[in-house]
Amino acid sequence: MKLRECVAFQRQVDFRTTDMSAVLPAPASTSPEQTQEHRRFVWLFAFVCLAGMHAFWATNGLIDQFYQSHCYVGGFRLLGSPTASYTEFFLHIDFILFLVGAIWLAHYRWTCQRPLVIEQESTCWTTGHRWGLASVMALGAGLLLWELGGPDLWQDEAQSALISRTVLQTGVPRGTDGLNYFSQEYGAEYAENHLWRWHTWLPFYIVAGSYELLGDNTFASRFPGALLGWISIWLTYQAAMELWKDRRSALCAAGMLTVCVAFLLLSRQCRYYSALMCFTLMSLIGYWRLMRSERGGYWLLISGMTLLFHTHYVYTAICGAAFIVDCAISHRPRWKPLAISASWVVVLALPWVIWFVQMKYGDRYGDRTFNVMESWEDLEEFMRQIAADMVPFLLWPIPLGLWYFRRKFGIRTADQSHVGAGVLLLVLVVMHVLMLAPIVPSAYTRYLAPILPLAAMLLGRWIADASRIHSAIAAWMVAVVVLSSPLADFVKEQMQPVISPGLAIREYLKAHSSPDDIIVASYGDLPLKYYLPNRIMGGLTGEDLSQVEAPEWIITRRYRHKAVDTRLMQWIWRGHYQPIEIPVPDTRFEFREEPRAHLFTTDWNDKNVIIFRRIDKPATVTQR
Repeated sequence: MKLRECVAFQRQVDFRTTDMSAVLPAPASTSPEQTQEHRRFVWLFAFVCLAGMHAFWATNGLIDQFYQSHCYVGGFRLLGSPTASYTEFFLHIDFILFLVGAIWLAHYRWTCQRPLVIEQESTCWTTGHRWGLASVMALGAGLLLWELGGPDLWQDEAQSALISRTVLQTGVPRGTDGLNYFSQEYGAEYAENHLWRWHTWLPFYIVAGSYELLGDNTFASRFPGALLGWISIWLTYQAAMELWKDRRSALCAAGMLTVCVAFLLLSRQCRYYSALMCFTLMSLIGYWRLMRSERGGYWLLISGMTLLFHTHYVYTAICGAAFIVDCAISHRPRWKPLAISASWVVVLALPWVIWFVQMKYGDRYGDRTFNVMESWEDLEEFMRQIAADMVPFLLWPIPLGLWYFRRKFGIRTADQSHVGAGVLLLVLVVMHVLMLAPIVPSAYTRYLAPILPLAAMLLGRWIADASRIHSAIAAWMVAVVVLSSPLADFVKEQMQPVISPGLAIREYLKAHSSPDDIIVASYGDLPLKYYLPNRIMGGLTGEDLSQVEAPEWIITRRYRHKAVDTRLMQWIWRGHYQPIEIPVPDTRFEFREEPRAHLFTTDWNDKNVIIFRRIDKPATVTQR
């Protein structure tokens, strides 16, 4: 903001404060006794927080015994755990002390003397804001790029990377390179000549461009996602500034997104997730400007929604529906500009929509689509994921407390826009959850990727408002968010790289197989197709294994698919294969983007990998 506008805003603040002082009694000066009481409060607050954290840490061990499929590795996961029972909570005296301290804290805040008007900061830049934003962006760059090319691509990442390779070969994304096939839906993703029709194509062209610049390798595969994730941090700051008109709220929003482990995992993938977040934020800024008749609204909204469509078509419909609902609630006089923008987006997307509707999605997931029971279960799971990975349940009552302080003490914004902005963010979150639950094959966190920056903006606003009441409350909220996520496990993974079964299998085959050997895998075939030159079959490609003679190598994983298991077992039971045990744990999903399924550390107590080699080609394993 220009200096003249900043001065004008400051004069308005002084004028408003003067008027309030004339009507309302001035707050009493702080006495030495009150100062001493304030210090005592800060120390007691710190000890109460430590007691509560210890209670959650202890109870986490009990929860893991009953919910092994949802447990995390170490840490304060219970702060965001929706599956914990209340009985287990109250078994710990530390938690009782925590509740007593929280009640005492509320009483202290309600009875202490506070200024009757707590103004929010203006949009003027300060040195602290500049350093804060620079620090958040630097931290985001470090967390996103740290060991980015270290772990091998996992199954879904390898599919995107292999399809992107075909863009360099043929100019368009295809489901085969002429040697291997890249389907995970038994060929339902293919159109004519194996042209890819399951996803829109923009992410494949982005990765192909990265290969042209950086070479065909693991780092180049993941770099576009990390770069778009880093841009999403900056766009989150900009979007929060547009909505809240408050730099402290915007900085807190960007910071919360940066330390969100779900965001980091999704952005460090060779997939479309970070592009979804980036273009959703771009569309959000365009819509907000359009509704406020500000410059750039039209082109930002149209270009953002079009790019979002070419990243994943489903989310264009979700954002469009959310914008229509919000316009009907808060901006009815602006429906014509929104209709014009929507018409342009539909015209630009219509040829692709006609082509995409021919895909065989119903053949694969027709029994789940719009199934009432399945949709309800997915809806519940999405809500649990929002609490576990984005906004812990412990913070859900915070807006009610902030609403009370707004009414009692007059916390204000620079332009009083917080109500409309909050409604818009909530509408977007609700529409994503409601529209995704009936159509997704299963409730995975990756489908909620666009919600992550929206939740961060809400959290940023809450933390900024809480900091104006007392900095200790804001610090406690940040601690809850950080400690309820596996951030420590994420950092530990980068410092001590995980030994994955996919990497062990790939290195062994690279050392002991020849390029002419045929490999059949029950799972994990796509990473092998990316790193090895062999003919590799199996997985969910839908290939007819009955047409294949006994292959040189058979790879059976603990996570198997019935489509190939029967044939593989027939070959093995005939006695023509030698089992080879590789001394690496055969974990299930390796570097999957789901925080609860991601492999943060090597579990050496798990069973080792076993692969099979045809007896006429004996082999040995060198122990590590």
